[in-house]
Amino acid sequence: MPIADLIPMVPLPAIPAEIRALIDDIAADPSIDRARVVPSLYRHLVPWPGLVRLLHDDLVPRIGTGELPDLVKRVSGALQHESDGLAPQIGAVPGLAAIEGVSGVLDRFSALIPEMIVIGTLLHNGLGEPQP
Repeated sequence: MPIADLIPMVPLPAIPAEIRALIDDIAADPSIDRARVVPSLYRHLVPWPGLVRLLHDDLVPRIGTGELPDLVKRVSGALQHESDGLAPQIGAVPGLAAIEGVSGVLDRFSALIPEMIVIGTLLHNGLGEPQP
């Protein structure tokens, strides 16, 4: 599906407080301050508050049991393995290392990608045919 077909992201100030609280609870990595970082996937889902609540109610217990963090860790490891192999072929952005603070931003952002892959996969799998 082309990106142009995505429902637009809801601006942060327009997310209803109740929905924002649900989104903020869905954090497999509690070290990432969700008050400052809201993954774009959730911003696309705001028009469906029932879906956000369904995600919240399904995922928060999985965070508590360690299931979701474990899945995220496994995806992160697989991504790191692939990127280690590709990095020498891709090269680097010249001068990036000289920009103060950019490393921390990239680390925080990169930590969310595996989580969004897991959440997106769970959503995609949920669209499959109902099981008998």
